[in-house]
Amino acid sequence: SNITMLLKDKGLLDDTIIIFTTDNGGQTATGSSNWPLRGNKATVFEGGVRGTAFVWGSKLPKLNYDNIQLIHASDWLPTIVEGIAGLELDEKKWALDGYNMWPSITTNNESPRKEILLNLDPPHHGFVGQAAIRVGDWKLITGQPNCSFAPAHKRDPCPDGWVHLDQSIELPPYTPSLTWLFNVTADPNERRNVAKEYPDVVKQLKERIEFYNSTHISQKEPPFDPKCNPANFNGVWTPWIN
Repeated sequence: SNITMLLKDKGLLDDTIIIFTTDNGGQTATGSSNWPLRGNKATVFEGGVRGTAFVWGSKLPKLNYDNIQLIHASDWLPTIVEGIAGLELDEKKWALDGYNMWPSITTNNESPRKEILLNLDPPHHGFVGQAAIRVGDWKLITGQPNCSFAPAHKRDPCPDGWVHLDQSIELPPYTPSLTWLFNVTADPNERRNVAKEYPDVVKQLKERIEFYNSTHISQKEPPFDPKCNPANFNGVWTPWIN
């Protein structure tokens, strides 16, 4: 059914704000496209971390424009609670990571968010580890940029390069480096690694990663339990431990 028509018929549409968003880029191995961005949802390239969204409401003060301000998924909670509902969140009690982005969304004011920790994954099981952070125009990736260094092919679940509209993969020139720095404002498609040209920026962003890493709690990796197999529950993923 058409949700907007239903809301209109019920007389609710003018008092409704619709938010349509995503949690990550598309999985190109199953037909999605992030072109011309690099990578997909299994990577920390822009094709994996840059999402699209729209916000609609008949009473919004600014309509029909593109907002390119920095926003993170954690910002939606304070944005909806404080910005839309007009309620107050006790920052000391909740210790939220997000910001109220409503002024930025509705009027295109500058975002209060200046950085996003994109990933922090320590080495494990042969994986060399991965960290990525966005600060202003700059984005730093250290370690393994995608989920695998396996040879790329048409259905590669985590390509290191660019997946074209015809699903062909364009690979970047090989480099043994485990440090990538991109100006994602000037180079959103991440075709030019400028880490060697801006060592001071690399140093500053690595310090921000270490700041977050200082409170990082190592993930637990319990052994696989065959009792969790969905085949034991009529093909449904379900809790299996009493």
